[in-house]
Parts: sequence; structure tokens; C-alpha cells
Amino acid sequence: MNGLLKIRLCRKIGSNPLKEEAIAARLAFSLAAEMNGGEILIEGDSLFLIDQILITDWCIDGEVTTIRKLLVDHVEWKVAWISREENYMAHYLAKWGLESNRCGDINVGDVPLNRCGDINVGDVPLNIVHCDDCSFEE
Repeated sequence: MNGLLKIRLCRKIGSNPLKEEAIAARLAFSLAAEMNGGEILIEGDSLFLIDQILITDWCIDGEVTTIRKLLVDHVEWKVAWISREENYMAHYLAKWGLESNRCGDINVGDVPLNRCGDINVGDVPLNIVHCDDCSFEE
């Protein structure tokens, strides 16, 4: 099955965009881990973050370490960089979650996806979505 399957949002406003991207990726991976098997492509528009996950170490070590462990446990998963324009849905959902004061797992039907412009929701890859602060285990 292709397309957007689940959404997880949270609210965390900070001053470090890279840290926020890492937290969002970590939430995406934690949501993916709760899904039952299969190949999952988790995309992100931060090339630096993708490089950190796949190649090097740095200040986002905690999130990257958790993601790497999940990748070891789920060899069928893949990580890929996409442009910010292609990642519009994640940013739209993060903004919607913040503006509507929503966080946690959200039913896809509860999101006003008709406001997403030219995006065909069925064509959106499984991009378990961007977040900006939920309580989760560190």
C-alpha cells in the first residue's frame, strides 16, 4: 500500500531547526516501528539529517542513535532525502498541528487535506509526519 497511512504530530517550539527535524524524524521512526512489517520509506528534506542518519555523528546523536537502532531492527526500511517542495505535506501537517493545538496520533480523516493545494494525498509516500513536540521517551 502506498500513500499516507498514519500521522503523528506534536508540539515543540525551539530555536534549533536541525534539532526539530531530528525530533520529527525520530517520531516518524517510532510510528513506523508500531506498524506491522513491510517496506517503509521515510523521507525528509534535511539532507544534513539524512547524512547524519546514514553516515556521520554529530549534535543530534540521541535521535540519530535511536533511528539507527530502528533501521538495524527493520532492514526493509529505507531513508531518502527529498526536496523541501516535495516534503510540503509534512510541513503543512506540522503547521496544522501547531495551529489547531493537536498532537499525538491523528486520524488522516481528521486533517483538512483539501487545503493542501495541488497535493494528491494518495500520491504522498509514507511520510510519517513532521512534528514540533510531543512527550515521548528520551
